[in-house]
Parts: sequence; C-alpha cells; structure tokens
Amino acid sequence: MSDLMPKGFILPNGKAISTKAFVHSWKTLKTLPPNEMVNGWNWFATNARWILKAISDGVHDRVNRRGGLVVRELTETRLFKLKARHK
Repeated sequence: MSDLMPKGFILPNGKAISTKAFVHSWKTLKTLPPNEMVNGWNWFATNARWILKAISDGVHDRVNRRGGLVVRELTETRLFKLKARHK
C-alpha cells in the first residue's frame, strides 16, 4: 500500500515538496479568497482559484491513470451499438 502514496510532489516551478507540506498548502489555499495572488506555485504569482483547479485536475488525472481508465474513440460501429442498446 505504501507504494501507492507519493513521497512528494513537484510543483510547476520545479520545487519538490513533501506530501505533508502539499496537504498543508492545499488546506491553506482553500481558506483564501479565490482571487488572492499566491507566490511559490509557478515562477510568477498565481491566483488561488487557478491553483486549486490545477490540483483538482492533477488528482483526477492520477486517479484515472491508476484505475486504468482508457477513453476509447467513438467509432460508427460503437455509436450504432450504443443507440441500439438504449432504444
């Protein structure tokens, strides 16, 4: 189970932080006003709403990759089968 948890995270600015620091920062970001400018995420100040959105997108991406979710192309054949199934 321990190999499933990351040991740390690398921020877009290239800085590596521990999981504990990441969670603490995330909780702090949630308390800030959405348009509050925050330093330390990128090499430029970024608003809290954008950082929380990026974290959320990253978590969803990691969950989907871990679960083996593969988005298949919607072909004519698949579309025909889906329509027939839902008649």
